[in-house]
Amino acid sequence: MWSYIQYREIGREVQEETSVRSEVDSKTHGARNGPSLDRRKGPLQGNLSESHLEAGMVSTNRERSEKEHGSRDDSSDHIMVCKVGENDPLDPLNWPLSSRCKNIPILTLLIFVQAWAGASGSMANSAASKEFHVSKVAENLSTAMYLFGIGSGALFVGPLSETVGRNPTYLTATFFYLLFVLGSALTPTFGGQVACRFFVGLFASATLAINGSSVRDQFRPVKRSFVFPIIAWANVAAPVIAPVAGGFIVSNTKLGWRWTEWVTLIISGFAFLIALLFLPETYLPILLDWKAEHLRRVTGDSRYVSKHAESGSFFQRTKKVIALPASFFGTEPIIAVLGGYLVLLYIRDVTSSHPSPFIKLSMPL
Repeated sequence: MWSYIQYREIGREVQEETSVRSEVDSKTHGARNGPSLDRRKGPLQGNLSESHLEAGMVSTNRERSEKEHGSRDDSSDHIMVCKVGENDPLDPLNWPLSSRCKNIPILTLLIFVQAWAGASGSMANSAASKEFHVSKVAENLSTAMYLFGIGSGALFVGPLSETVGRNPTYLTATFFYLLFVLGSALTPTFGGQVACRFFVGLFASATLAINGSSVRDQFRPVKRSFVFPIIAWANVAAPVIAPVAGGFIVSNTKLGWRWTEWVTLIISGFAFLIALLFLPETYLPILLDWKAEHLRRVTGDSRYVSKHAESGSFFQRTKKVIALPASFFGTEPIIAVLGGYLVLLYIRDVTSSHPSPFIKLSMPL
């Protein structure tokens, strides 16, 4: 909803700007055709109106265009819509601080409830195993599938958010997340629960993976140091608080283990509603896409495009991203050390919680 308001607001500003500049152009048409504009000819093929040059919506010389946008075919005739200087109000980095700070609690709430989903459900495994007539070890598969879903989805949501925008990624993923939380609460079979838990994790991965990108969109490096601890708190607090609440729910005979899912659905639905109403789009290339679309509509000139529209597709972005985990693990020592340490912690947790006659491991961590 808020992103739709953004879209309409950008259209209104483009309409007003175009109307004002059309009036100026009609009064100064003769002066604008002077030789000073002829020197502006470049890869855009032809004389550009002074209004476009002043607004910063186009590349005005060949060297800068090739540096920023890559080399172009001389036959192309596009007007590149780009950021108007460092202080462009369209850039989320330049939004009022109050507007940017308003978005952080919304993101934090989304992160909290979707991290809550995995931790609260784990407390219901013992009771659920009795209802489904499976062992406790088998029932733990529901928690494992949630984590597997997060790991599987995190690889793709980054390229997806850079293709369609942060806001659609958050909202669409959270909507399907809610559906599978509902399915997990209602399913009568163990297989259905395991499948639903996987998809709960898969769609929760969007919020858990790209929240840092939303912070980067809105805050410069110095201010990020104040925002990231808040985001980190949401990631850590939910797994700490959720088992306590989940254990209380499971121990209450009037509620039962399924209420861990119902509580998750209620608080997640509230977070989704808040995000739907108040969370804006913060990815600047998408905002420039919208601006280019409005310029094409208002002016009737189809040459207006953004750099994002001419960049690679979702599959091309994904192809680049898939190789990054292995690359980082092999070239960044801190990632290799922390990753290896987490592997050891998981091995210790699994082998100490569920001793196996085939694996004996004692690690004094």
